[in-house]
Amino acid sequence: MKNAFALILLVVFSTCVLAQGKVRISYNPGMSLFNSENSMRTMGEKTIGWFPGMSVAYEGAKVFGLNVGFEYDYSRTSIDHVLEFLKTSANGQPLESLWSDFALTVHGVDIFSVININGWLSLAIGPSIFHVTRLIEIDELRPVGNVGARRFEDGLVSICAGANGAATVQIPFEEGDDYFFFFSSLKLRYLHSIWFDKRGRNVDNYYQSFLVGSICLGVGYGF
Repeated sequence: MKNAFALILLVVFSTCVLAQGKVRISYNPGMSLFNSENSMRTMGEKTIGWFPGMSVAYEGAKVFGLNVGFEYDYSRTSIDHVLEFLKTSANGQPLESLWSDFALTVHGVDIFSVININGWLSLAIGPSIFHVTRLIEIDELRPVGNVGARRFEDGLVSICAGANGAATVQIPFEEGDDYFFFFSSLKLRYLHSIWFDKRGRNVDNYYQSFLVGSICLGVGYGF
């Protein structure tokens, strides 16, 4: 499944190199409007909210007469001290506190069809395919000889599919066939898990579902 995901990325960016149109890069501060991880016990009383990211995109390929674009997006959020584990002595006296940290990394490709409303406003909608890594870490101090720390890590990898939609405002810095421009987008993306790298774990009753809203700010080049 990982090889298939890499092949999709290769095909997408090979298409981008051969086609013509616009390229752009942006910073995407976003908020998690819904995240299935928030209902898990591993999150304790914490919730995933702020979800920043960055992206690069190509727009302008013609597919069945449609103006199609491709965007690679990388987002990561982390929360420290999610759960506290208390170590005690044999008689119940507290010895030290151990904390778990949580991180969620999401990266993949949005494919979208662009509808130009006028010279500065456009709408886009299309499918998404993303690679997701959920990581839980616990640092535990256990002095044994010269070894000072032992770390526990639990990583879960998944593939998620879904849809994306955006409204984009573009302001050119100059006129002409080749030009630089500033742009801003309001974007929504929904993802749902379709595959897990189980590694011997039972995930039959587990799923991942994410809805993220972003304000994308960036610059681009039209040619």
